[in-house]
Parts: sequence; structure tokens; C-alpha cells
Amino acid sequence: MFRKILALVLAAAALFSMCSCMKTEPKTRIPELEHIENLDAGYYYVSFSSYDGETLNGISFHQNLPDEAKALIKNVERFLKTEGRKVTGWTTDNVKYPVYSLTIETRLASNSDRDEGVTVIYSNGYLITQSGTVYKCDPDFKPFMKADDNDYTYETELDDLSGARAFSPLAYTDSKWNKDMLLESSLDKNEIVQGVEAETLDVYEEDGFQMVRVSMTNNGTKKWNYDDRSIFVGLEMKVGGKWYHLYHDPSIEDTFTTVLSANCVLQPGEDIYKDFCPGLYGKLHPGEYRLLIWGRGNGAYNCAIAEFKVK
Repeated sequence: MFRKILALVLAAAALFSMCSCMKTEPKTRIPELEHIENLDAGYYYVSFSSYDGETLNGISFHQNLPDEAKALIKNVERFLKTEGRKVTGWTTDNVKYPVYSLTIETRLASNSDRDEGVTVIYSNGYLITQSGTVYKCDPDFKPFMKADDNDYTYETELDDLSGARAFSPLAYTDSKWNKDMLLESSLDKNEIVQGVEAETLDVYEEDGFQMVRVSMTNNGTKKWNYDDRSIFVGLEMKVGGKWYHLYHDPSIEDTFTTVLSANCVLQPGEDIYKDFCPGLYGKLHPGEYRLLIWGRGNGAYNCAIAEFKVK
């Protein structure tokens, strides 16, 4: 009998300790879901992923048929009204499988080339937004779990959850970086371009996007060609003295232009500045970053590096 009482006391103490670490606020609508209103079947998509600890299952919903689009929009709009209680003190130790990821993307306007959207993660009763805010809630994911004949689906094994772009919101929660959800930089010193120097001149904001003005100088004897497509501009974040690779925000299309200029050739002796937009990575949290500007010179791919801080 004494052992049973002791076990109950210990269980109650453990529960009290867990509750004291995580604090919740009154239930409310989740602000980051509220800004997507009046979805139009003309241009938006929804992608859903689930990870059970071994296999990643993904579904992308494409609105090719108006009737199906209307039905899915109703489910999305219902999801956007999810209410929850804001939580502080949450850590990735609370992650339990399965883990769900839902991305909703829509064009800002019919004549706009910029999109906006939201990506949220759900695990073990907690919903994590792209900003790293955590809510205790119970959203309905059932409408997104099954694809029909017109949807694109995939299934693949995944060794490390940090390598899945769709689950990137787990990398920054409760105002801190979670290193176990980041991939350490694989940049080799031999991949850094010789003779080309890059230096950050300014970090500012324009139309809601953070901008980085970079000065580049070619002190070498050969021209250096770089590109304005998103895949040729990487971003890394310093955490605990080490550099980690960051993923694009899943709710922003990869067609986003990172260099606001058509001229992407740096001649020997040339000194120029360019405005880079790391908007593909969403809102940058305070900390130390570096742009990896990939180009091609002397027959090999290499990169120039520009470090900067976000306050």
C-alpha cells in the first residue's frame, strides 16, 4: 500500500513539475493563421506532410477542378479559425510522433509576383508556427490526410527530422534556436572563392522583407559569374559558435528572386554593390547570419560570403 501511495505522489510531483515549466495563456485564435482571408481558387495550394519517426509522407493539393477547390477551401478556412492557448517553456523534448506539417500558400493579388502563406507544425497536442510561437490546441488535420486522384503524393524514408524543410518551424521555438533541428554547415574552405571579397554594407527592410546590401570586389584576374536565382544564394545562422544551414520557408515559392539586378558578372578589378533579399527564409530572427553567394569562376563553383546581424 505504501508503495502505491509513493508512486502516486511521485507521479503528481512529475506532473506539477511539467506544468510549472510550461505556462499557458487564455484560449484565442492563432494570429498567424488570421492573415490569410478570402482564399481564391484561382491561385493557392496546400501541402501536408506527416512523419512517424521513419517515413515521411507528403501530399500536395492542386486546385485544378473548381468543385474540389471549393471543398478544400472550406476545410482550410475552418482550419484557419483554430483556437489555442499560447505556451511558453516548450522544448523539442515534447515532440512525439507522428509530427504533422501543413503549408497554405496564396498569392497576395492577381497581378502580384509575391506570395504569402503559413506553415504550422503539430505534435503531441502542440501547434508551432513559423515564428516559433507554440500553442496548446487540437486542430483538425483529417481533411488533409488523404489525397484524391488529382493530388501529388510521395513517401520517403527520413533519417533526421532536421533535414526536412517542411518541419523547419521546429528550428526556432520560444525565442531560441533548437540545434537538434538544424543541419550543421557543410561548407568546405575550398569552396570559398579566391580573389572575390564580399562585405555587408547595410541591413534594412523593404515591403515587409529584410534586405541585405552587399559590396563585392573582384581582386582576381578572372571574371566571376553569379546567379540571381534562389538556389544560388544560401543562408546560414550562427548558433553556439557554429554555422548551421537554414531552409527556405515552405510557404514561399522558390521562384523568389534574391538579387534585385540582372547584371550578375563581376569583372576583374570591378567593385559593385548589390541588394540581396533573403525573403525565401521568411522573417529572420535576431542573431548572426551569413549569405553564401554562389558563382562560377575559373571553371568551378564557389561562393563569396557576407556576414550580417539582425537585431
